[in-house]
Amino acid sequence: MGTNRPIPTNTQREPAVGTSDSIEYIDLEATGVSGTGDLPLTTYPMQDDLQPSDYQAQDSWNVSEEICYGMLHDIGAEVRWSVDTVEQDTIRLPDGLFLSLSINFEDKYAKLQTTGGFPTAVLNNRTHQGLSSISNETKARAQVIVEYTTWVDANNKFRELEGKETSSVCFQTRIILSGLRDEGNTVAKLLANCNLYLQEPMLGATHLLYENPQSLDLPHPLFTTGGLQDIQELETVLVDDSEHDSELVNPTAEDMSSLLVDIDAFLNNMPVHAYLQAYQEDRRILSSLLPHQREGVDFMNRREIGICPPEVALWKLQLSTNEVQYYRHVITGAKSPSMADCRGGILADDMGLGKTLTTLSAIVGSLDRAREFALFGGDRSAKTTIIVVPSELLMNTWENEIKKHIMYSAVSWLRYHGPERHDYDGKLSSYDLILTTYGTAMVEFRDREAALYGRTWYRVVLDEAHVIRNSSSKQFEAVSNFSSNIRWCLTGTPIQNSLDDLGSLVRYLKVPVLEDGTAFRKHISKLQRSASSPKGEFENLKLLLSSICMRRTKNILPGLGHITTDVRPEFSQKERQRYSGLEIACKRAITLAIGSKSQKGTHHGVMQALLRLRMFCNNGLCVSSTAATALGSQTPPDEVLSLLQQGGQAMCSYCSCDIVSISSHIDSDASYLTQCLRLVCHECTAQYRSEYQAEGEANCPLCQSRHQIDNSSRGDTEITVQSTYPSKIQQLVQDVQAHYMRDKCVIFSFWKKTLDIVEGCLVEQRLSVLRIDGDVTTRKRNAILSEFQSRSASRILLMTFSTGAVGLNGLTVANRVHILEPQWNPAVEHQAIGRLLRIDQAERVTVIRYMMRRSIEEVVQSKQHRKLQLAGGGFASGEGKAEQLHHLTSIINQNTG
Repeated sequence: MGTNRPIPTNTQREPAVGTSDSIEYIDLEATGVSGTGDLPLTTYPMQDDLQPSDYQAQDSWNVSEEICYGMLHDIGAEVRWSVDTVEQDTIRLPDGLFLSLSINFEDKYAKLQTTGGFPTAVLNNRTHQGLSSISNETKARAQVIVEYTTWVDANNKFRELEGKETSSVCFQTRIILSGLRDEGNTVAKLLANCNLYLQEPMLGATHLLYENPQSLDLPHPLFTTGGLQDIQELETVLVDDSEHDSELVNPTAEDMSSLLVDIDAFLNNMPVHAYLQAYQEDRRILSSLLPHQREGVDFMNRREIGICPPEVALWKLQLSTNEVQYYRHVITGAKSPSMADCRGGILADDMGLGKTLTTLSAIVGSLDRAREFALFGGDRSAKTTIIVVPSELLMNTWENEIKKHIMYSAVSWLRYHGPERHDYDGKLSSYDLILTTYGTAMVEFRDREAALYGRTWYRVVLDEAHVIRNSSSKQFEAVSNFSSNIRWCLTGTPIQNSLDDLGSLVRYLKVPVLEDGTAFRKHISKLQRSASSPKGEFENLKLLLSSICMRRTKNILPGLGHITTDVRPEFSQKERQRYSGLEIACKRAITLAIGSKSQKGTHHGVMQALLRLRMFCNNGLCVSSTAATALGSQTPPDEVLSLLQQGGQAMCSYCSCDIVSISSHIDSDASYLTQCLRLVCHECTAQYRSEYQAEGEANCPLCQSRHQIDNSSRGDTEITVQSTYPSKIQQLVQDVQAHYMRDKCVIFSFWKKTLDIVEGCLVEQRLSVLRIDGDVTTRKRNAILSEFQSRSASRILLMTFSTGAVGLNGLTVANRVHILEPQWNPAVEHQAIGRLLRIDQAERVTVIRYMMRRSIEEVVQSKQHRKLQLAGGGFASGEGKAEQLHHLTSIINQNTG
């Protein structure tokens, strides 16, 4: 039937591996292989002629009943003997033709052999250790199956290489485990000790009842995975086949506004993943993980391996009328012969809860799986995890966390950024971890032969993943086109302005069925109404998030909370008079807008009037009267950015990425505002500059007008010297002085002009300050942060929201934070405050929010504005626009009258 031949001496070798947890194979010649040993883990039959009665629901619950525990996927093996004929060992399953092998244990290795007893390969050491322990302590049985073509290719390649000094021949197998129900916990524990995890077996692979002992609190299963009759007739149907009792309807503006108003509560009350266990910490992680971080690592492992329990799965096993098994999507009703799911998900823990350490722990704990993927995943497969961050500052943060938490030399890592990155293009797959930026990915994507797009990476992690919430941006396109086995999104704000934000993340993750935009809008963005919930709920949204997303809030760590104080200063008499004039002008703009047919003019006029009201609350009479005129080429860039953000238009003119930080200097590290009030992100400034016809004045490639390329003189002369500072600023300075000797503080404002006034007032009081805004380079920011952290004399840091909300984590030496004005988008405030609320925060943080009494700021703070959706793209059209504008007038009168 077949022959077995030992490998010649010069080909019996151990693969070259780098670390103790790599995939290893025993040198068989050194162990003196001879004959066949006992086989404690015996083979059970693979049946393809089962009757429907073999897989009907079980009425009894017998602990001694034999069950299928599940299947180990992608288990590495190395060819050590060639076998001539194996046709009689093949079996046909719905997924194709497979070779059935048994396991033969020796002291130091596990041989795979045909049913005739002819050895062909050995399992890797990790799997051998786990299965050997099981065979010693339980009566469990094992069956190894290999795709037939895979085995044939490996066998032929081995014959070609016999006698040659070259690398070993490896292939991937799947191992199905079965045994007694009451031994399931023992099997689960022994497998987990070796980082082995069971998944659902392939359809038709066993007639036994399937119960995974590594999933906790499972309901009694209704079906097994057996039964092959007519399975070929069932095709994947990725279309709507919903038979829900409830009705899906388009949400009204009021429905969506209610969701937006309560979005924080919605996210913070997501279902708890009660099935999670505390992850056993890896010795290569130097820091102790908190309980929620250990559960977070367990969640990531389960999502990556595919062992989440049925209650959070998006697919349920069903039985058709002709008794054929299939999987049905719990949200869309789509049908499939297999349970398709994405590997990865969303880690949406509140800022400060240690998502970085959780992620690094998951990466370190899966190094062996990553290396297996590189060996067996194909010619382009790499063990590498790519971590994409928004800025070089955040790259520095990840670098510091790697050095702080991971044992030296336990992982190999690389910063892939800047012109020098190309020196490493041919070596990327040799690293365990690579740090890069969204901007670098975008630049690389333009060159389809670039190194980042030449491999299939083991894992891609997006930090601050809300950066890609605009699915039409080039950043989204760049990261979505990474080829990877696993995808993760890290963000504390997966939904900011609309459900489309989440839709972009789902599309990036490639969640089956729902990655299609039409399906997402139909099933997730719609209300689900039923007899028990006539008003409707976003039930499908909850189902989706409970499956792919984990979120914990700071409430799980009582010591990490913060104290919030609202300060509401009164305008002085002169300030009130000036404010009232601006308020009248704002109401006039709204009245004109109600009767206007111009959507663009309506949007711009009202937003500009609102911006002037908001800025006056900060700057008071320090702003000259000419500043209240229309925005133009001399308006400071941050004011233009504020206006564009209010209208949902703060995007790069080239790549459509979101702009959060701005400068008037084209050579700065921030995004750039042109003379014609267009935005260009930092990564696209080179393209913008190159498209100019000549230096100095030339035709702008964006507006075709002639103007200078540099805006360095923009908006420098609008501060008016006053004998008294604005009422709000006076209140701020009083608080800073009162706590100066005990507390370091950070002062946030959106506008640099406000920081100019604050800085001037503090300097008059002989208080030294540090400052970071969009015009400060990355290198200078690092130096300023270092000084703020290390020097006791540096006690006050001024910062714009745009620079503080993304990329700065070195603020935990401060325990007092001042928010000088409320933001239309609450996520901006949350992200800024989150930079101080970290696990390593020594003292409880006090947050002071300033809102002028009876002003537009009380409207912004009240959440009523969310009903206007002003932070998400402006006003509607027709009757919807008029309704929004009337409501805006009403709440302004209510809060400022």
